[in-house]
Amino acid sequence: MKKAVRLPYLAVSVLSLGVVGLAGFAPVVNAAPTTVTQPSTFTVNIAEGVGIDPADKPDGVDSALANVSLNLNARTTGVVTTGGSILNNTGVAATVTVEDADDNTNLVNGANNIPTKAGVLNATTASWGIQKGVAKVTDALVAVPAKGGAAIDVAPTNTTGKQNFTVTYGASSGDAVKGSYKDTLTYTMTAGN
Repeated sequence: MKKAVRLPYLAVSVLSLGVVGLAGFAPVVNAAPTTVTQPSTFTVNIAEGVGIDPADKPDGVDSALANVSLNLNARTTGVVTTGGSILNNTGVAATVTVEDADDNTNLVNGANNIPTKAGVLNATTASWGIQKGVAKVTDALVAVPAKGGAAIDVAPTNTTGKQNFTVTYGASSGDAVKGSYKDTLTYTMTAGN
């Protein structure tokens, strides 16, 4: 005859366990912690930033690059230092060059002209030129090349990030007729591929 074995019941009340309940937890087989990892990739896409800001006037210059003017009396010379800034985040060296916007490199006032000329300004001969950096009236200037000519380097090479650059324009009035003489230059920044 088989005997029935009865185990004593374990009486547990909610009051004896406090706020801990046993019904919702799985039994613990191993006491070691379980670790799960999940990789997460964070990507930031930065657009190419290459440009010349002609309104960002460096400290210590006379005017911003966008609009430069010089007032002269008859038979005098003068210079004006101007500049802007470049932005280059390509990771490749950048250059900034300048040339005339067209084939006529003269400063023009109707039928009257002031030619561009290399060398030191002479008060008795009307001429104008340009120089990288800060120049004085006693410094030699460079003649402005026509569009498509050998442009003048006006900013340091190997520049990355934001960098200021300066340029000096100079002119001598000689016996030029009174009036406003103008020419437009083109600044070109080259960076990247």
